[in-house]
Order: sequence, then C-alpha cells, then structure tokens
Amino acid sequence: MLPPGATFEAVAPHLGGAVAVWDVSHLLPTKKGKPQPARSPGARIVRCYVHKSGGEGPAGYAGVLGMARYVVARRMFPGAPYTFWASTVPDVDAEGRLVLYRCAADDRRTWHTGGVCNDHGVSLALQGNLSKRDLTPLQRRVAEAGLAYVTQRYELDPVEPIGRHSRAKRYGASKDKTICPGEYGERWLDGWLAGRS
Repeated sequence: MLPPGATFEAVAPHLGGAVAVWDVSHLLPTKKGKPQPARSPGARIVRCYVHKSGGEGPAGYAGVLGMARYVVARRMFPGAPYTFWASTVPDVDAEGRLVLYRCAADDRRTWHTGGVCNDHGVSLALQGNLSKRDLTPLQRRVAEAGLAYVTQRYELDPVEPIGRHSRAKRYGASKDKTICPGEYGERWLDGWLAGRS
C-alpha cells in the first residue's frame, strides 16, 4: 500500500505490464533531519548502479522505510543510499500498477557506490539477499521497468549505461564490492543487458 504523501512520478516502460514510479524521498528519515548533501551543480548522471539490499525486510514501502531507518541510525548515512528500490513484494497503486519507489531526488548525492560514482550515478536497489535467492517474478518486472526508465530518463550512454557495485572501481569507486548485487542479481542483470543488444 502506498504511504500517504507519496508523489506520482511516471509510468515506467515494461512489456509485462505497467510499473509506476512513486517518489517517497521526502518521507524518508535523514541524519538529524537535514537534507542529504546536494549533488555538485551541473553534475550529469551517466550511469545507474545496481545493488542488493542484503536484508530481506518487509514488503513494499515498509521495506524502504526500514532500510532508510537502519542506514541512518546504525550506519550514520545522511539518508537512503539508493535512488530507486525494487521490492521483493512490490506495492500496487490505485491504478493496479506495480510500484518502483524513488528514495532520493536527482539533485541529492547519495552514498550508494562510493567515490565519484556517487557524483555521477544513480542507483537501483533490489531488495533482499540475492546471493542466496533469485529475484521474485514481480520484483524482476519492477527492476526491468526501472532500468528501462532510468536509461530513458537520464539519456544514458547506450554502451555502458548500467553498472554494478561488484565492478564499480573502473568507474571511480574506491573498490569493487564482489557480493553486490549477488550471484542471482548478477545473472539477472547479465540477461537483461544481453537482451538490449
């Protein structure tokens, strides 16, 4: 169920049915209630980095909220590290569309990948531990629509528009995180990218 105050952003393209992007960034906790740091003026978004959240957590918006509370309170992040969130069990809006949540505004620099990747990138988190399990069918639909949406929205380079945390050092991250987005997440992403070529 969508939380009160969620803002409709767009319908994301997907062949398997409609997926809607809903912005909840303004509803999520931040460190000391302050806005997350601003992205450098004129910074262009050139890549989307795919992650797994690691923890399973509750379905839909409750999972997004739980993630944000955890990273702010326990890891001292300035706010939610991910730009977009594909829930294991997605919420459904009043129009019957699956929901992809926006967790951070485009003008905010989040802590998703590290180094300059945080300056020039946005991120898509796949909820759950995808080192141990595959994406659920509905999560897969939302994630694929999300990647199509960010590719169009930010007019990303058609050659390498999508990165992954496990191979981010080549793009300026301080290191690669070999377990992210996890074995199943890597396999799914490889298949999605192959289908685009």
